[in-house]
Amino acid sequence: NALLNHKRFSELLDENNHIIKAWDTLHSGVPAYGEIITSRMRQEDPGLLDGARYIFKVAKSLGVQVFDRMVHGDSAFEVLSVDDIALPGVLRIQLGADVRGE
Repeated sequence: NALLNHKRFSELLDENNHIIKAWDTLHSGVPAYGEIITSRMRQEDPGLLDGARYIFKVAKSLGVQVFDRMVHGDSAFEVLSVDDIALPGVLRIQLGADVRGE
């Protein structure tokens, strides 16, 4: 029910030894199933983090890591948690507001 863009932060040196910081896109148009976290879900699932706003299920082959960025629509979200024990080949990721800048 959603398409995500998967990004990871990188720091590289250019030819003049200046640090270039950027969010590199690893995967575009990632199909995912997502849910908005509700107060009822928080009561029933003790594993939900306080800052999490969404739960998405994505393919394990993406290699999503904590602190990666997922872009949904025009909004950027920080990956707060990656759980791979729910279903084989599927990751359950919790996303929170990403305030880390561009």
